Amino acid sequence: MSLLNDASLILVPSAIKTGEVLVQKPLPNKFADETGNYDGNDPQTNANLTFTRASNASRIGPDGLIEKVRTNLVLQSNTFSTTWANIGYTLTSGQTGYDGTNNAWLVECTSAGQALYQALTISGVSTLSFYVKKNSASYVRLRADQVTDALASFNLNTGAVNTTTNVINTKVTSLGNDWYRFSMSWLVDTLSNVQIRAEDAGGSPITGTFYLQNAQVESGDIATSLVWITWVVLVLVCCLNRSGRICCNIRRNLITLGGTLVVRLRLVQTQAKHLTPLALMVRTS
Repeated sequence: MSLLNDASLILVPSAIKTGEVLVQKPLPNKFADETGNYDGNDPQTNANLTFTRASNASRIGPDGLIEKVRTNLVLQSNTFSTTWANIGYTLTSGQTGYDGTNNAWLVECTSAGQALYQALTISGVSTLSFYVKKNSASYVRLRADQVTDALASFNLNTGAVNTTTNVINTKVTSLGNDWYRFSMSWLVDTLSNVQIRAEDAGGSPITGTFYLQNAQVESGDIATSLVWITWVVLVLVCCLNRSGRICCNIRRNLITLGGTLVVRLRLVQTQAKHLTPLALMVRTS
């Protein structure tokens, strides 16, 4: 008797995507592609469980308390030379950050009026935050570019909030060595992008430089601790021997940092003497 063979439905509740729990048996006839899109939509073979949520997701934390499940909604949250539009900017990585690493960026605006931004599609009350340090620029502005723009500018010399427009609240956290974490919360209204730029005290765009690290956009009206994910590729090869014992081999490779955790499952056939072939590849991206 084999539970694997006899079971009509096998799932791992932790193997999920938004609104869906992925099923390992029965398997769909298509799998996730390199972009993370799950293509198994054949109703005869896809047994994935779909659901909707009427409230924010939560979980039981390691301390036994219920906590909000948080997601950083921006991509490459600390790689501003990739998915961030940076026309009119020169970006230099490897700068000393607020955390003592060399993960900060020197951001130089060479064309006044340009902003460093990333396109996003989100809804509801959201919060944007950046870690920023002064250089030649004395003010920066955070902006949600939407039907009714939400803006907040901050003084890099003092950390004070300079001006706000259509925001719910702002927050400034001093981290020492002239580093601040600036955040603003607002109600999304057909959002186009989130951005940061250098400006003067009067709100006019300027050329200038500042240091930047770790962008974050999240649901809710407060900037929570940094959601920092190490992207890895895990290859987990499991075999069931005749006595029902599971034998596994795990391989792990670090790729990059930042973004949102996406888990993809793929059945990979292997061959081993006296073993039932079963291999599971788990990939985050």
